[in-house]
Amino acid sequence: MKKNVKTYSLVVLVTIMFLAIIDSINTSNSAADIQNENERLQHEVNDLQIELEVSSNEVITIRDEQNQLNEDLSTLQEEINSLLSPVVYQDFMDAVGTVESYKKETSFLKVNQYFTLSTLFPTADKEGNCPCYLSFATYGGIEWQPNAVLDLKEFSVQKERILLTYETAQPISHHYQFVLVESTGIKEESAPRWRIEEIKKISKEF
Repeated sequence: MKKNVKTYSLVVLVTIMFLAIIDSINTSNSAADIQNENERLQHEVNDLQIELEVSSNEVITIRDEQNQLNEDLSTLQEEINSLLSPVVYQDFMDAVGTVESYKKETSFLKVNQYFTLSTLFPTADKEGNCPCYLSFATYGGIEWQPNAVLDLKEFSVQKERILLTYETAQPISHHYQFVLVESTGIKEESAPRWRIEEIKKISKEF
């Protein structure tokens, strides 16, 4: 009987030890699982932080692109507005006719009829002796010379103005760009027509 009790007690003890070992193993496994889960979550947090940084950079890039696009659209609208001109073909021909008549003049005293009221003739004398100069309110001036203007080289339209670029004779170092508007002239009784507002110097290299 005592032997059976000892045997039973030993079995119970072994069972308890076995359960304790199993519990310890399970606890270790749980701790490892928790550690693994914690590391996985940490990786996910790190990945999310990277994604947030990338998203933030993308937002900044998109904002910059949007600002650039707005600037480009504004520039394009200005160009479109400049092309929406009331100038028609007959206006262009009249403007060319003005410059063609101007370039044929051999007397400085007669060229004033081709210019707007804003043009000054500070060096003209009663005899029309030269050197003679044309002075413009917005650009400066040029020296007038007979037979200096040659052939039409280029033209463009800027709203209500027509720009005609003509080649010039030697030894003049620049082409002349005539800016014409429809305007009255030097004389008060003159009717509005296409007249020269200014003459710009354009490099012959263009």
